[in-house]
Amino acid sequence: MRPHIPVVMPLLMDIVLQRTDPQPTVSLLENACITIGRLGLACPDAVARYLPDVFVSLYVASRGPPQARVATAPC
Repeated sequence: MRPHIPVVMPLLMDIVLQRTDPQPTVSLLENACITIGRLGLACPDAVARYLPDVFVSLYVASRGPPQARVATAPC
């Protein structure tokens, strides 16, 4: 699987970051994320270099402000 990561990861990142299609279908986004996760399980060191700060920033931003998470967190 490792030889395919340099080819596949940039394409998957384009889908997730919505560079190729400004409004991809939910199932396409889900499948792209699942594929990235499975590749990460198989070859974590190869996939890790494709997860730049912008990807992490998008994940953190999607979770909302910390105050909102704390206020709605179950006890």
